[in-house]
Amino acid sequence: MTIPRRTIAKGAAWGVPVVLVGAAAPESTASPPPPPEFEQDLGAACKYPGQSTGYHWGYRLPFKVMSTVGGILEVIAATVPGGTAVVIEGGPYILAPGVETEIVVVLGSTNSANGTGTLSYNFSGLVGTTTVEFDNFPPCKE
Repeated sequence: MTIPRRTIAKGAAWGVPVVLVGAAAPESTASPPPPPEFEQDLGAACKYPGQSTGYHWGYRLPFKVMSTVGGILEVIAATVPGGTAVVIEGGPYILAPGVETEIVVVLGSTNSANGTGTLSYNFSGLVGTTTVEFDNFPPCKE
């Protein structure tokens, strides 16, 4: 017994779209989150006395951070006016969406100049930088 060509064509026509639909569904890739917003609390920032952090100078820098999405924030590098700094304390911090989170970054440095520096951070896969002001901070009391 032979199978008519029309029967074979009908079976092939029904089988092909199922395969194409399954194969055509692209795998989605997650895009990085939007960057968080940093607000430096200059009034609460302070400078550690010489050698107390293991470096010539140390800084305690509080920030208020807000993000539209939740994620994990970690400060990974820093610069100070005229040089680099070592991040002694910089997270990880868990940010909830739309909730202001207070964080404290502690830096060690060999430079105590006033001016502008940076913090580099990783926020759930997004690597970014924010500007930091280094002013005439009072001595830390803790």
